[in-house]
Amino acid sequence: MASVEEELAQRLGRGEEVVLATVIKLDGEPPSQPGAKLLMSRTAPIAGTLGCSEFDSAAVADANAIATSGSPQLRTYRHDLGSVEVYLEPYAASPTLVIFAATPVARALASWAPELGFRTVL
Repeated sequence: MASVEEELAQRLGRGEEVVLATVIKLDGEPPSQPGAKLLMSRTAPIAGTLGCSEFDSAAVADANAIATSGSPQLRTYRHDLGSVEVYLEPYAASPTLVIFAATPVARALASWAPELGFRTVL
């Protein structure tokens, strides 16, 4: 099973949009630990856990709004045993540049596109 970081790298390499949630603070004794991570799509968990299904479900419920905003946010999730403060960080999908020619300019553009964060389709 791939680690959260490995899965994040694979998903970003494929140009997928994901949200990474990381526990940064505990209050009380919740079933979690600082540094716990959960990688999510807009609607489902992909890898990892924040410590319990309640925290994971709450983070997945917030993932779509975080991805849409494009800005990282802090959220607090509560449990009977305590709460966790979670940093939710969106990673946008790489934009695609479609090139419809085989000219020298098109070839140069295709070679520069990855450096600028674009996936290319020739």
